[in-house]
Amino acid sequence: MKVRFVAAVLAALLASLPAGATTYNYLGNPYTSNDNPAEFGSNLTGTVTFNFDTTAFTGTIPFGDSAITNAQLVSGIYSFSGTTNSTFNFTSGVITSWSVAENVGLVLLTTSNMPPFTNVFDQAWNIAENFVAFNQFSPATWTIGPDPTPLPAALPLFATGLGALGLLGWRRKRKNATTV
Repeated sequence: MKVRFVAAVLAALLASLPAGATTYNYLGNPYTSNDNPAEFGSNLTGTVTFNFDTTAFTGTIPFGDSAITNAQLVSGIYSFSGTTNSTFNFTSGVITSWSVAENVGLVLLTTSNMPPFTNVFDQAWNIAENFVAFNQFSPATWTIGPDPTPLPAALPLFATGLGALGLLGWRRKRKNATTV
């Protein structure tokens, strides 16, 4: 009876973990023009997470779609997260064109490779100070990153503790059976 209960609890814990999410990482090429390297760094990077397995997906995930659970762009001292200003086109799990724009106040970070344009345009723009860094006509790609939903660190510890308690109970039961 106890074993079934423990098995049911473990199955429920494992079933509650998010499954199938896919994360892509973006590494833009170095900026070809940069008004303020101290502010913008040398290139644009990013990550995007989708709430399903996209490794064989072909189609479009449009602007505002709930399948995008996180999109983040980073350039120098700026790091913006959101999900609203992103569109991705896939062919067999490969992001073939995209548009991601995130802004906070008067700073805008953008990466785009959407038709009818056939080149990548990465940009970091501080509108208030009129500083801009950009890279145009230089290809960059999104690559699949590590699983965004790793096994929680507490779960193996929990399983080890349950195993230790089971072993102690078994030894105690065995000891009591031999002393009677």
